[in-house]
Amino acid sequence: LMPSFPPPVRPVLAAYVVFISLMFLLSLFSRSRLLMAGSALYLVSDSLIALATFVFPGHALFAALDLYGAWPLYVAGQTLIT
Repeated sequence: LMPSFPPPVRPVLAAYVVFISLMFLLSLFSRSRLLMAGSALYLVSDSLIALATFVFPGHALFAALDLYGAWPLYVAGQTLIT
């Protein structure tokens, strides 16, 4: 994923991946199962968006997963987190 981005964007992308992953890992230490589930759904939704947008652009399966899978997972994750 990193080589496809211009050098000025790479640190921002790396930081985003680190912080999203850290959010999920920290949620595992929470007593709230809703927080754990919400952060897991958020991580999966962001991963689907990244795959469809940057790794497999134009691929029908990943476009469908992005459109019909990522956004419902994102909304569900955000709902559980808040």
